[in-house]
Amino acid sequence: MRLRVELLGVSLPVDAVDGGRSSDNSAALPTKCHECREPLATPLFCGACHALLQETVADHFAAIGIARRYEIDAADLRRRYLALSREVHPDRAAQAGLDPSAAARVSSRLNEAMRVLSDDLLRAEYLLEISGGPSATADKSVPGNVLTETLELREEIDEARHSGGAERLGAIRAQLAQQHTAAMQRVAALARQVDQGGETLKLLRAELNAIKYLRRLREEAARVEI
Repeated sequence: MRLRVELLGVSLPVDAVDGGRSSDNSAALPTKCHECREPLATPLFCGACHALLQETVADHFAAIGIARRYEIDAADLRRRYLALSREVHPDRAAQAGLDPSAAARVSSRLNEAMRVLSDDLLRAEYLLEISGGPSATADKSVPGNVLTETLELREEIDEARHSGGAERLGAIRAQLAQQHTAAMQRVAALARQVDQGGETLKLLRAELNAIKYLRRLREEAARVEI
């Protein structure tokens, strides 16, 4: 059964069982407002009676009201974010008699959720974190020969810079772009399986670490002027 809530004329679907969230993080999250008993699009506040409920919730996915998974509908994410944000805008919050400071904190919470979830890399990092995976500080491993290849490519960038090798530099940039695309595809594949835990989380950590090396190299190559 699917319910819908109306926020400023925008209809947002809400799962009648778990509020549109996956079963692993729904247990402690409310699906109805404790004040008016209307279905919630987010556990942060009620769009019907404007009651502020939880300023902190289990995760960013719950804050926006979407399922906890890597694949998201970007248009739906933005639509939900805008509808929810308008509800706690200072002007509307004042009209509804909400505590301005509390509304501001909720707004900040929504902004941070949107910042993370709208970015493919940050979303993968976040899923790894909330799934209990290792942090970049705790686990600095990278796949295969990433470190060796990074050193070799950095040397090639330096050689192209000093020799004026525009053609070689262009080839290096194209190679790095291809490697970054392939790495992001591996990240996405692993991020879709974080619920498997264990080795999957370790592999995802390694791929995310490798992405950071690739991004730094791409930035370095982009700064070279010949």
